[in-house]
Amino acid sequence: MENKKQLKGIIIPLSLITIFIIIFSTIYYFTNNTELSNISGEEKQIQAGEIDTGNIIENTDSSDPINVQDKISRIKKKLALKGLIIKGDIHLKNKEYTIALSKYLQILKDIPDDKSTLLKLGNTYFYLKKYPQAYKYYAQIKNYKRLDMDRAILSLIYSRMLSEKNIAYIKSEIDTFPLHEDQIYYYKTSLFCIEDFSLCKQDFQDYFIQKTGSDTENIEGENNTQSGALVEDPYIFEELENIKLALENYTNFQIDDISYKNALISGAFFKNRLYPIAIHLSKNILGEKDDYGPIIKIVAKSHYELGNYSEAKKYLVQYNSLGNKEADVSYFLGAVYERLHEYVLSSVHLKKAIELGYNNSLDVRRRMVYNYERLGETEKVLQALQDIVENNKETLTPQDLSLAIYHHIINEKQSLAKEFSSFGIEKFPEEAIFLGYMGWIQLQETETEEYLVLAEENLKKGLELNKKNPMIYLIMGKLEQAKGDNKKAFIYFKKTVSLDKGGDFGKMAGEELDKLKEMEKGKLELK
Repeated sequence: MENKKQLKGIIIPLSLITIFIIIFSTIYYFTNNTELSNISGEEKQIQAGEIDTGNIIENTDSSDPINVQDKISRIKKKLALKGLIIKGDIHLKNKEYTIALSKYLQILKDIPDDKSTLLKLGNTYFYLKKYPQAYKYYAQIKNYKRLDMDRAILSLIYSRMLSEKNIAYIKSEIDTFPLHEDQIYYYKTSLFCIEDFSLCKQDFQDYFIQKTGSDTENIEGENNTQSGALVEDPYIFEELENIKLALENYTNFQIDDISYKNALISGAFFKNRLYPIAIHLSKNILGEKDDYGPIIKIVAKSHYELGNYSEAKKYLVQYNSLGNKEADVSYFLGAVYERLHEYVLSSVHLKKAIELGYNNSLDVRRRMVYNYERLGETEKVLQALQDIVENNKETLTPQDLSLAIYHHIINEKQSLAKEFSSFGIEKFPEEAIFLGYMGWIQLQETETEEYLVLAEENLKKGLELNKKNPMIYLIMGKLEQAKGDNKKAFIYFKKTVSLDKGGDFGKMAGEELDKLKEMEKGKLELK
């Protein structure tokens, strides 16, 4: 069975002080990007409103001085690029950032000043922790109504070392954004904490007194004459509220050790995602108390969020050296080692996270799959994927299950692949990919008439759900070859290439097209 051979070739006891710090900490979940280029379910996502097709024909803001012909020209260009835009948005939604980035950069070449695309590029670079590139695109759309101003300012702050010169530049840039006066005050005063922490604290305290009209005691604990706590102020946004709460706890804290009190402020900046400021203040605290665990974790996590993985590793190792055994730290170390391409060490710490009871075992196993793939350990990849499916059936995503089936098929583990495909058809009845996988497996099992009919039924059902799934068209082409109809096979392979140009399935289909062309050429020569 020559065709069957071809098919086989396809293809992360508490002290009172610690409790206060935890108030200002956040929990991070790190997910990997899958490499399987699969556009399954895009029509359903569009219909559900998960993909904003309104952006495809979005014009400029009404205030933009652009004539009608230019607007029409832009709309035409965006409509012509509709498929590329939708694919980019799906990849972005699925956290496949590198793939999404390539799509958006292609779009920008044709429409260089498109605000929607500039925003998506900024967001994608932000998620990739490439902050200078993110700000480069955000800076071009400062008045765009869809722009998350806080994210833009954060990318600006993350992009530069907080020297005196850079702080002055950042403050001047902040003035160019259409921000509320409270936001401008918050960012500029927060940056002032780098220059003079004591005056910064007092500045914030005076600000809250002015906003609420309440008397409050001096935050250094001297001349305490407080007549009541700061009252609720509906006009103070969340980040300022976090600073206000930290200052209240600072004032009311019964321990005189200034390092512990300052830790509350550092924790607030960490919660507010002002990681460079949290790092600066935390390092000052560690200079006085170098074994303060919660602060070491804040520095480590802050460095991770800034993409400083070597620094994150240094502080996590320091934390573990204190004799701590915590599931979240083991997971976090696994994530850091993965980013540093130290996949063996990453897997060691991820396994330990599971042993210590890390509460998101699904994400841990996803990372382990990625590590094993990088190490070329196929059997461990398959085992980790099997663990994902069998231990996380309630929280499993279509992408998780699809990846598990794909790897089992290409490694000739047909029994489990078929079992997982049946589960996928039942759990995700609107996802065409699982019907496609079932058809693929049935075609590989045997080429008897009965199995060919079953394979064709599943493949056609899949196409009814999603007419743009390249994998199904590829297998339909193989099915027609098995039936002896190379003309129909040629059509399906051509369709696959058009839907997945540059992708794995598109490349496979291209190879099959070349073989068919060679066969036809040979027949003509014989004549």
